Amino acid sequence: MDRNTKETLLKVAEFTKEEQLRFSHRMNSIFKMGILSFAAYGLISHLGIIGTSPVFDFIEGLFVGISLGSLVLGSLLTSTFAPKLLAAKRRFIARTKKS
Repeated sequence: MDRNTKETLLKVAEFTKEEQLRFSHRMNSIFKMGILSFAAYGLISHLGIIGTSPVFDFIEGLFVGISLGSLVLGSLLTSTFAPKLLAAKRRFIARTKKS
């Protein structure tokens, strides 16, 4: 293998590794957000302030929604459907930029 091809392959491998690290960090952040949201819901539930005010009911729903949404999003992005979803997203964005 000549030197130029070898350098190109090394750059591609490095880029792929960086992309995987970025994806891993993003997924870690999503799951941390879900865990913190569920912990906040547990704290509010333990304090017994749910149902005392519409504001606390809203906050309860918000925390449950964030934790459930992060689990669904994380499971979708780590499934085998992720490349198809990301390709569809790119096509949708490209289509909306044209119009």
